[in-house]
Amino acid sequence: MRPRRWEDFPNGRDAMFRAFRSAEGEHLILDDNAFIEVVMPKSILRSLSDTEMDAYREPFRERIHAFRCWPGRASCRLTASLQMLWRP
Repeated sequence: MRPRRWEDFPNGRDAMFRAFRSAEGEHLILDDNAFIEVVMPKSILRSLSDTEMDAYREPFRERIHAFRCWPGRASCRLTASLQMLWRP
């Protein structure tokens, strides 16, 4: 995977990914399930039905299970310092 620059995101779509890397990121992923509720639906060309969304939500209904999404915030490599990509 080649690194992307923040400028590669069109029309401000970098805002959510920047938020994932901020102090707010843990809350967004673990409490709001933002990757499933916001990023994923906006990344699919058609609208998902309630049944389809429920199928995607199911593995992440509990906070402890949503944690699996949180480390993924660093998997999209962007031009940044290593400290920005991963903070334990």
